[in-house]
Amino acid sequence: MTDDCVRTADPALLPPGTPTTVRGATAVARETTHFSARISATTRLLVAGRPAHVIAPGGHALATVGITVRNGLVSRIALTRIPAGTPLALPPAAPDAPPPATRGPRR
Repeated sequence: MTDDCVRTADPALLPPGTPTTVRGATAVARETTHFSARISATTRLLVAGRPAHVIAPGGHALATVGITVRNGLVSRIALTRIPAGTPLALPPAAPDAPPPATRGPRR
């Protein structure tokens, strides 16, 4: 992370008392550990036609995670709530991508 890294978040996504903006690499790293499970479980979707990393607990699109990189280091993390009714779609598959994994019958 850059020394001046910033994490912003919609207040509706945060536990009460959590600041909506955190500044500085150390503070962002420390604070982001509270959300690491959700952030690491994002999926790529098109949100209103734009590619995004989406947090979708239980399969319900909740928020996007925007990451800005400057000189190879994360300089900004933005957690933005996805409004109800926002169109979502799977992105097109890469030409060389293997087919999606499928599960066999449940036993």
